[in-house]
Amino acid sequence: MVDKRDSLIERDDANRLGAEQMSALFAQLPVGVLGAAVAASILAFALVRLGVLDWFVCLCWALYIAACAVLHLLLFAAYRRRRTTDAQWQRWALPFTLIALLEGIGWGLMPVFTASTGNFEVAMLALVVTLGIAAGSIPAFSPWLPAFAAFFLPATVPYLLHTLTVSTPLQQATATLLLLFIIAIFALGVISSRSFRQMVKLRIETAAMAEDLRRQKEIAEAANISKSTFLAAASHDLRQPVHALGLFVGALRGIPMTAEGQRIVAQIEASANAMDGLFAALLDISRLDAGTVEIRPRGFAVAPFLDRICRDHAVEA
Repeated sequence: MVDKRDSLIERDDANRLGAEQMSALFAQLPVGVLGAAVAASILAFALVRLGVLDWFVCLCWALYIAACAVLHLLLFAAYRRRRTTDAQWQRWALPFTLIALLEGIGWGLMPVFTASTGNFEVAMLALVVTLGIAAGSIPAFSPWLPAFAAFFLPATVPYLLHTLTVSTPLQQATATLLLLFIIAIFALGVISSRSFRQMVKLRIETAAMAEDLRRQKEIAEAANISKSTFLAAASHDLRQPVHALGLFVGALRGIPMTAEGQRIVAQIEASANAMDGLFAALLDISRLDAGTVEIRPRGFAVAPFLDRICRDHAVEA
């Protein structure tokens, strides 16, 4: 039973983590995809002006990137419109990752297209823009690592593979630097994703601890109320025999006895009064806990209390 409950708690935490990852993805989505679409349009226009690629090819590529951005924005609108539970986070993760994969493939093709023309400078222009978009995907996609990998690797690896088919020293040097870039940026994405997951897990654990503290506080307050109720009932019932003892002491005072007997009766009366005072104090404590006692501080003589303490414990001392 305990194992089943623990597994349910772990499943709830996993769903909460996934839901937080989706929330972070969609929170940054509009700015990221719109920025990428604008960058693609500017790059396509520049390539047409430079006369490197046919205008129709550049237009189709820019429209492809824009279509991916529109798909992401439609998914974003659906996510904002529908109120889903934490357990339904996977229904958003898969389409988000697929769209990121399609967009990454589109960005990865443009440097290859420009490199195939033989114009190294223009190929570097397309590559720099693509690598900038790929590096910018770290804050946008790293909360969900599969989406980041689906976008980053298709956007960067194709040009690296293309450079392996050429033999010019300049392109080979570019391939080495690009490989280092891919490894470093992908590692940063993994670290960023791991840090985000740890942050969310800490937040979930903190919320769970706060909820547990609230429950423990409620239990303590309920126990305190039960204690006050018990003290009120016990002190009231136990004072009845003490009152009866006081009546017996009063009756004893009417019986002739020696001075020693009168002294013992006086001690019995003092002890009975002390017990009555203790029960009254218990009742006062329960009233204090309930907040029904008006406190009026005042001075009192300490000597009678000290005398009574000395008298009650004289034999033990």
